Amino acid sequence: MRKIRPWAGTYADAGEKIARAQIIINGQVAYDTSFVPPIGSWQVQLSEKGQYPGENTVRVIASNDKGEDTESEDCWS
Repeated sequence: MRKIRPWAGTYADAGEKIARAQIIINGQVAYDTSFVPPIGSWQVQLSEKGQYPGENTVRVIASNDKGEDTESEDCWS
């Protein structure tokens, strides 16, 4: 079995806060949390077990308190 251990983290720029964070693994939402009140920094590590043949993708989306999204994507096979 192959383990996917997506680790994600970010920090807010001056004058901003993080309101929501999402992690999407191979098109499936694995993590989706809103922060009330918004926070200045965030990190998490997920542990998924299974067989993942072919192309794999992890996408991380962090939304600030102004509704703007920042996205990062990592792919491997």
